[in-house]
Amino acid sequence: MMDADPVTTSYMSTLTFSLLTTLLAVLAAAYYYIETSRAVRLVKKLPGPPSVPILGHSLITLKAPPEALIEIGLDFFEKYGSVVGAYLGSKVVVFLADPQDVEIILSSSVHIDKAEEYALFKPWLGDGLLITKGDKWRRHRKVIAPTFHMNILKTFVPLFYENSIDLVNRLRDKVGKEFDCHDYLSAVTVDILTETAMGVRKERRQKTGFEYAMAVMKLSDIIHRRHYDISLRLDMFFKYSKLAKVQEKLLNIVHTLTEHVIKEKAKDVEEKLVKDQQVKEVQNDKPMENLNVTENTKNANNRPANYMHYVRDDLDDIDENDVGEKKRHAFLEMMFELKKNGQMTDEEIWEEVNTIMFEGHDTTAAGSSFALCVLGNHPDVQVYSLLLFSMIHYNNYIINNITPWLFCMLHLCSKIATYCLLKRGYFKVAKKAIKSLRSSAFLTP
Repeated sequence: MMDADPVTTSYMSTLTFSLLTTLLAVLAAAYYYIETSRAVRLVKKLPGPPSVPILGHSLITLKAPPEALIEIGLDFFEKYGSVVGAYLGSKVVVFLADPQDVEIILSSSVHIDKAEEYALFKPWLGDGLLITKGDKWRRHRKVIAPTFHMNILKTFVPLFYENSIDLVNRLRDKVGKEFDCHDYLSAVTVDILTETAMGVRKERRQKTGFEYAMAVMKLSDIIHRRHYDISLRLDMFFKYSKLAKVQEKLLNIVHTLTEHVIKEKAKDVEEKLVKDQQVKEVQNDKPMENLNVTENTKNANNRPANYMHYVRDDLDDIDENDVGEKKRHAFLEMMFELKKNGQMTDEEIWEEVNTIMFEGHDTTAAGSSFALCVLGNHPDVQVYSLLLFSMIHYNNYIINNITPWLFCMLHLCSKIATYCLLKRGYFKVAKKAIKSLRSSAFLTP
């Protein structure tokens, strides 16, 4: 056997030494850059789990599935308190559990730049309010926020009621069965949002609320997985994955609904312009008083069978007296008004409709689902909730429909009932009854 060439051996040794030296130099530079950076030095002063140099806390989630992150986070909050600091390389993260701390951040009008993770929403939402920043964010927020004013939301209550009745009818079929309530609440929330903020009438909207809600949940899952899996974060790698094809199909479902909503609302806006022109022509021929009487009579006759009666308050007068520029508009109607004035483009409307459809239904559906689950686990609270709802509904019904004579009769009956309780010795119950009677406006003659 021939001996190895000494020149080759020397070359390999030199190459290995050079590579090791370069690697050590890179690690030393990374250590210095990361560990001595101001952000990392500050986050290390906060309570948090032990870290390793350069990698920080990234090893904590190395073998943990995404489903386990919530439990890991809760354990850390229990162990280290409501403020926990962590870092992954040069990226610093501070986790807040106290609502008052979170409020300071969320209510800031200065710190409005979104984290880089929000960029994964761009194929879905474009550069809408959730993602955008700077002047565009301020301008869009200024015009969108008033469209969800309490005065406008009040006018949607009958629509909330009608859609809630539809939901109850659907859930009746599931009595005694196991099902995911979030699926049903997501679907009905999409329908409500389409009919209220978007202003698309029930008979003209697509019956794809459930399909849209399911697509949103699956899209959210894909984005969360991309946040968790570093190999899927970069678009250059993600586009070759199976999830990219699934995301494309889901985006088609979501955008089909939102584009249909925009199209239908555009038709409504055109029809409204024609009607307004006709009304102006009629006003020139008829006295205003006769027109108002005719319009009020028409509205009263066209009320649906499940029309709800409400107690009037000062906001009703404000709403009815709002005219011209003072009149508030719902979300999508306002978008078209801005477009007409050259303040909003078609692309911006598309972005904001997709953003509001996602943000508006997702959070509400999640909160409603949690509330329903908690009520399901606490039957005693269900009873109190039902009693409270019944009292409010009964109170409103009496104020709107019962004559003063019946008020007096109810008041007299309540006094008799209280007297009977006292005579029978139910003193504690009687005291509560008297207290509630005195605070109930509808029992005052």
